[in-house]
Amino acid sequence: MNLQLGKYKVLALLDTGSDITVISSVLAHKMRWKVFPHELTSVKAANGENMLLSGVAYVTLRVGTQDVDSKVFVFSDMTELILGID
Repeated sequence: MNLQLGKYKVLALLDTGSDITVISSVLAHKMRWKVFPHELTSVKAANGENMLLSGVAYVTLRVGTQDVDSKVFVFSDMTELILGID
């Protein structure tokens, strides 16, 4: 799905099987999101591989006309945005 993040249009995957929302570190940096350390250092992807966590950003995402306070995990080894059901 196409998504507007600030002034950027990005392609996002809506993953109803994921309970977290994740974004690439490049995109988080481009959005100028402040990334905080997190106690998790990695999560297991659907293919079984570990993804290394760079940190977490606390942001407000707008869904339709409603603002949703969100915790978005930041990963260096991905290139997109994945919206989980969190």
